[in-house]
Amino acid sequence: MWASCVARSDMEKSASKVCTIDFMDHKNMGKVRYVTDDNSNALTIDDEVSFSHYKIDDDQTTIVVDASVTPNAAVQTIQIQLAFDPLDTTCNICDSTGKLTNGTIHYLSQDWLELFPDQTEEGFQCFKYNELLSSNYNGGSEECVAGRANFEEACCDDDDTMSTYECEENIHDLISEDMNTITPPDPSANENDFSFLTEDKVDVNISLDVVQFIDIDVKQNTFSLLMSLELFWFDQRLAWEPFIGGCHRVTYRASIDAELTEIWVPNFNLQNKLEGFQMLPEAHASVYYDGSVRWRKTGILTGTCELTGVTSFPFDTTSCYFDFGDDRDPLFHRINYKYVAPQFFSSLQDDKWNFQEYRMLTSRTFVEEVTESLSGFENRFIRYRFFFDRAEKFYVHMFVIVYMLFSYLSFGTFWIDAESGDRLGFGTSILFLMVAQDISSADVTPITQEFLWIGKLSLASK
Repeated sequence: MWASCVARSDMEKSASKVCTIDFMDHKNMGKVRYVTDDNSNALTIDDEVSFSHYKIDDDQTTIVVDASVTPNAAVQTIQIQLAFDPLDTTCNICDSTGKLTNGTIHYLSQDWLELFPDQTEEGFQCFKYNELLSSNYNGGSEECVAGRANFEEACCDDDDTMSTYECEENIHDLISEDMNTITPPDPSANENDFSFLTEDKVDVNISLDVVQFIDIDVKQNTFSLLMSLELFWFDQRLAWEPFIGGCHRVTYRASIDAELTEIWVPNFNLQNKLEGFQMLPEAHASVYYDGSVRWRKTGILTGTCELTGVTSFPFDTTSCYFDFGDDRDPLFHRINYKYVAPQFFSSLQDDKWNFQEYRMLTSRTFVEEVTESLSGFENRFIRYRFFFDRAEKFYVHMFVIVYMLFSYLSFGTFWIDAESGDRLGFGTSILFLMVAQDISSADVTPITQEFLWIGKLSLASK
């Protein structure tokens, strides 16, 4: 008989692992009763059985028979729990996975920084980190596992080891066969927020990178941004032990569509949407050995909102917002959305904006939590409010100066003889030109209940 299982930590931040193998009897309908030897745990382990960096803990390894089985039960379960403790071996980044090369580390992940808050400088060589791990930690320690997961790809020449395809295929076979993609996972011990209000919820972190400002329509109260939006959460159902030679990261199909997704994903969307998060192109999710999931989608989001600040048009600073959250009551879904400040591409932070109507004021962008009650549900949204400056010189040249010029020319009426018919014709022509100017400006002027600055200038000119 051959069986495989995924080893998981039996306690938070523990280097010990437990591998569970379930045997089920579907045929005997409870006519066969399974028992264990009263004098022992009924499990004998050959002395020649060995594992890289781990040893079997005989005292904690057991066989468990489902005690709740009734005589007529359709299924009986026998569970073998294999407990592993780390060996006191030296930790090396590559070990049996290949030869250590002196590559350069350009990125330090969050789990590494949590373990080594003083090791924050990037651009170091692999030899430096290998020396740090081999001098202070054994092969089964949490620090060693994190080091291999973060640096093995960049530091190890692994031509002779299992291919990435074979490795990922093994993890898929072990984990995703019976994955429940509908029910949210239980809160993970790896989550950082265990406050009273969120301890029974799954923390989903939102990271938003604004790539490009596309358009804002002050008449329709809509605006569009090109952005990358990443969701990050922990799902312990996807965690596995990255034994030496194993994968530290695999890829899964992720989608709101239950027919397409291989893992659970939050029912996350843009609430004030015309084109929301769920309409973005499909993207795969990266799942790491500790159960952490990163799902990033990129595309154009279009939302509708109440524009503010247009009273001073065309010298206004306009603001609009995106509301992100769940489509239904978050208490029902057990999801707690957390956010960080958005990041902006360098082109958006550049003051040179000579060839576009609006400039995003990245320094004024802020994030807040908003709660609204609709149809008996209280929903909590994460609101990103963005501010924009208008290219006012265009409106000054095309409208403001023209209005002022017509007003100045209208005084010419007083220099024409009162008895001359040209006086009436000149004044009428100036008035018609101002009306024509009003018609031209109406196409770009917001329609509001407020009396806009440009409207006051137009009225005063007449």
